[in-house]
Order: sequence, then C-alpha cells, then structure tokens
Amino acid sequence: MKIRLHRTAALLAVSLLVLCAAYRADAAPTVTPGGLLQFTDQSEFQQAFPGLPKEDFEESPVLPVNYIWCTAPINSSTNNSCFLPGDILPGLAIDSFLPPATPAQALHVAGNGFNTVVVSDVVGAGNETDGLEISFPGTDVYAAGISLSVYTNTPGTIKIYGPSNTLLDTINQALTTTPTFFGIYSSQPITRIAIESTDWELVDNIQFGAISQDVTFYTSNAAFMAAHPGLPVEDFEESPVPSGGLVQFPQPLNSTTNVPAAFSPGDIVEGLTIQTVSTTNPATALTVVGDHYDGSMANASKMVCSTRLGDNLMTLFSGFNAYAVGMDLMPVIPSGTANQTAFIAVYGRGGRILGTTTISLASTLETFLGLDSKHLILGASVTIFNTPRYECIDNIQFGGFPKDLIFYQTETAFRNATGTLLLEDFSQGQVPDNMDNVCNEPIDSSTNQPGCFWAGDILPGISFQTENSLDPACPACMYVLGRNWGGYGNTTPMIYASTPDPDMLEVSFSGRRVNFVGMKLGVIAVIFVYGTDGTLLGSAVNNFPPVSPLDFWGVASRKPIGRITIYGAILDDIMFGARFPWPMFLPAINSTK
Repeated sequence: MKIRLHRTAALLAVSLLVLCAAYRADAAPTVTPGGLLQFTDQSEFQQAFPGLPKEDFEESPVLPVNYIWCTAPINSSTNNSCFLPGDILPGLAIDSFLPPATPAQALHVAGNGFNTVVVSDVVGAGNETDGLEISFPGTDVYAAGISLSVYTNTPGTIKIYGPSNTLLDTINQALTTTPTFFGIYSSQPITRIAIESTDWELVDNIQFGAISQDVTFYTSNAAFMAAHPGLPVEDFEESPVPSGGLVQFPQPLNSTTNVPAAFSPGDIVEGLTIQTVSTTNPATALTVVGDHYDGSMANASKMVCSTRLGDNLMTLFSGFNAYAVGMDLMPVIPSGTANQTAFIAVYGRGGRILGTTTISLASTLETFLGLDSKHLILGASVTIFNTPRYECIDNIQFGGFPKDLIFYQTETAFRNATGTLLLEDFSQGQVPDNMDNVCNEPIDSSTNQPGCFWAGDILPGISFQTENSLDPACPACMYVLGRNWGGYGNTTPMIYASTPDPDMLEVSFSGRRVNFVGMKLGVIAVIFVYGTDGTLLGSAVNNFPPVSPLDFWGVASRKPIGRITIYGAILDDIMFGARFPWPMFLPAINSTK
C-alpha cells in the first residue's frame, strides 16, 4: 500500500514533468510572426486544449484503396456520395479553395491504402490546383489541429483568417505523403484555414473548438498586489554578479542551484523554477545580469535572462498553490530600439493552456505583467517574437488563492473562521480494526450494506463516490478502512477510492447550503472545488506532506459548494456547513421598532 501512497504523493511532480515534457526542442510550440501559437506535435496540442471535438471522416462509405468524388461543401447537412446528414460534426465545413471546373468533383474522399500513402479516410481537394479550405461557421474557434498530407511531396502555404475575412497569418509548410500535424491557436476567433499547394491537399482528424480564457491579466503592479497581497517574491538579489556584469550557468534555476558565481542553494525562493523552452546548450542556458548591464541597459536591479536568441523563458511553480503570478519583463535590446512584443502563455495541470496574452516591452524600463486564474498555475512561458531577442525576468511573485476561495492548512484556523459545522467521522463503519472492506458506491445516508454502513449511519446531505474509476473489476466501489488502518492512527474508520491509481474521490452536498468544508487527508492530494451549478470554483494542491499520518485541509467559499473531488486521497472527519450570518440579523432582532 505504501507504493500507492508514494505514487499519489508524487502527483504534483508528475504534473510538472508532463508540463516540462511538452517543451521538447523538436516539438515546442512557436509563436508565428502574426502572433499565433503554432504546434507541430498532436499530443502536445491535445494536452494544451483537452477535449476538443475531432472529425475523422470514418463515417464515409469509401472502401479501402478506393476514392469517391463529391460536391462541395462538406458539412453536417451534406447528403451525397461521400457523407450523409449528421456524419460531419456541426460547426465544420470543407470546401474547394477555388471554384472547381467540375462541381461534381469539387472534393474527394480517399480510403485507407489509396495511392499507397493514405493511412485512414481523408478528405481532399478535387483538383491539384484547387486548394482546400476549412471553415468554422457559427462557432467561435480559437484552436484547430489538422493532420495534413499530399500524394506527392510539395511545398505548401497555410493561411489563417479571422473575423471579417482578416488574414491573421500566412505559414509556409512542407506537405508530405506522411501525415503532418498542424495546430494553431489564436487569441481571436479563427473563421477559416486555406491550404494551398501544387498537389491534392488531404486533411484528416480535424480538432477544433472554443477555448475558455481562464486567466485575468494585469498591467498594473499596484492593482495586482492589491488583489494578491503578501505573495513570495524572487528578486535575484542574492546573486553575487557585479553591477554591469553577467554570469552564464546551467538550467534549470531553482532553490537547489549551486553555481557560486551565479546562485547558491537557498538563494531562490522554494517552489520556483526557471528554464528555457529549448536550448542548444543547457550548460549555459541561463544568464544572471547585474544592474545596468554593460552600461547600456536600463535595469535597476539584477535579472535572469535567456542566454541565446530564441531560447524562450519558462517559469514553473510547485510547492505553492499558485493561482496568481506577477513578474517584470525586459528584452535585451539597445536603448532607443523600438518596443518588442512578447507572447505569454499560461499553463495548468497536464500542459493545458489556461490563457494567453501579448504585451509590449520597452528597452528603457522593466514592464510589469500579472495574472491570476481559478485553476492551479504550473507554468508561464515568455516569448518575444517577430525579432528574436533575449528575454529577461525579475521580481517574480507567485502564490495566492482563487478569488472566491480561501484554503486552510490547520484545523484551528478553519474552526476559528467557521464556527460549529456538521461532522461525518464514519464512526458507524462496520469494518474491523486495521482491516478494509469493499463497499458499493455511493456511500450516503441510504447505504445499507453489511460490513460497510447501515441506513442512517451517514449524515444526510453528504454523499461519497468515485469519479472516473479505472478499476475494471469494481468500477463502482470504494474502500472503508478500519481504525488504525495501515498505522495511520485513525480512531474512526476512513474511506478511500477504489484501486488502481488514479481515482477521483467525489464528495457531494445536497439539501443544505455549504460554504465551508474541512477534512483530514492521508496523502498529498490534488483537490477541485465545484459550485452547486457545476462551475469549477478553484483547485488546490495539498502540497505539504502530513506532519502526522492524517493532516487537515479546509476551504471556505463565497459561493455555495456543490461537490469536491480529490485525486487519490484517504479521507476522514468531514466537516461541512454554512455559518449563520448573525451580524446581519441581530440589529433587526434587537430593534424596538
């Protein structure tokens, strides 16, 4: 069992590894000259934008090693030899870029094995010179991914259009007989994508959708600090680099870095890591510069910069519940040079992109950028595009909580804030000491199962079950753990999601208003708090290893809590409820009028 607990305790580290893995030199997203984010790796695109619908054209009646002609456009209402109504996802249309000479042959669908290069059903242009157009009618699409190929290797041009037929960018890309992934993200809606070459353009596995912007950006340091006071700040002033000088050193930079000329262990705030997205020489990937470097820069304090042009900076956060991040940015360019535009991408768990923005950076002063999110922030990348420059960063603030939530790490502080709440301690559980029983879910006041709970043993208004269980032998099961199970010292039974890892344990509330929830957890856990309407109010990582086998975690919410999901946790002593607003009513009660 300890192996399971160790795996669960490593969740945060795994999330960071997944995020870092997205930044391979051969697959890292790049910022195009038009300010779009381009992906060349499908898995990375799917990590950044999970859950997008995908059209694979497999509903077509085309036979393997064959093809069929059809009219254009192809969309959800198409009713011809290629597709029937409903075969194509709504919000997607495919057409010939140029009016075809033969309308009945405007497009074609090729089956697996056709021309020896097709690997699954694809939609292609009707003629070599026609070009292919993908559009998204009636849908605000900000991210799109496409598998592109041709029958004969050829150069290609991809044009991305926005509202009012505005050309957002033109990208030159070689098209080959082997499918190549092309992914694009824009901060404004993408209305259509035109693909041109001297061969038949083929498309497959089109993913597209609207991306919710879960990040609020700040350009005023005062406004950011007013919203998020008291955050830890890393200003790099512990570095011994002299005024006007610089020291190059290996990446990553964190609290364990031991390069005496640059930083010593403990110089960097715990929980912060800085590295470049990709580099040709990790041994000298980063540079710390002294104030007024080279006598020409306007930096009044020490900064950390990328060492090479195009090695964009990435900041990663761990060990803190980072929902807010602030930083000063500056490009290394000669004084008097025109401002540079930086593209900022903010990442959450699993490499998901939470939001993006652009900001103008001046050569004469550091420019502040702040951001906050209702989701846990694990990283933010800084890319100065159009003209490659060296990115520099200073005064990094990070931490904080979602605006509608306050988290607690001690039961005393939680109780002081909440007063008396209901307590479910599972004391009626029928499992023997230091043993465990498998019980059907959900576990609630109506549960009536020998060896688990009888009806009425669990408080009304609270329910426990697993979410997305991965246990094929018992997809709707939970464990009830006896007293002193596994040496935890628990004086009453506990509950645990089914095996194997990872499982989400869901705690739901009904029949009463719940603004406060406290609990004891047996492991480091990732926690998500949802409102009564299903809206995600915020997430947290219970980062601090238990000082005893069971440790406390609590949350207070301005909005009513509908459910809480906990990734891989042992759970005990659930306190829940809402504090009655006595101060609001006492004046009316005491009034003599």
